[in-house]
Amino acid sequence: MKCSTPIVRKVTVVLSQKNVLQTTHLCTKVGGIMPQVSPQPTILITSSSTQGLGVPFNIASYSLLTYMIAHVCNLKPGDFVHTLGDAHVYLNHIQPLNIQIQRSPRPFPRLELRRQVSDIDKFVYDDIILHDYHPHPKIHMDMAV
Repeated sequence: MKCSTPIVRKVTVVLSQKNVLQTTHLCTKVGGIMPQVSPQPTILITSSSTQGLGVPFNIASYSLLTYMIAHVCNLKPGDFVHTLGDAHVYLNHIQPLNIQIQRSPRPFPRLELRRQVSDIDKFVYDDIILHDYHPHPKIHMDMAV
């Protein structure tokens, strides 16, 4: 995706195809991005939302995507809006989530995108740096299938 074309006002991403290697159905259905609006928001609609594993992954990955698109389009990143459908907790996640809610939140890290990129497909792993990231120790949760 490039933002050099003025016609790009809104991008809708529809995700519905199940990969043959997946063990569960895809829960993320629609993502919306408005790359010509500043601050640039991202909207994600999910039909099913696993609170222990899926939602934290979606928040992190779509927030990063928001920053990457804003970077490519020379815009300020805006809000990430997540609409949840069937929000649920699996039985085997109750104990780990009880541990998690006892923890005090820590300050958010600061994201740096190292170099100027004009095409989102040109980002590489080393372009993304998190400063002051101090996570709590890992809490293991098995994927429920």
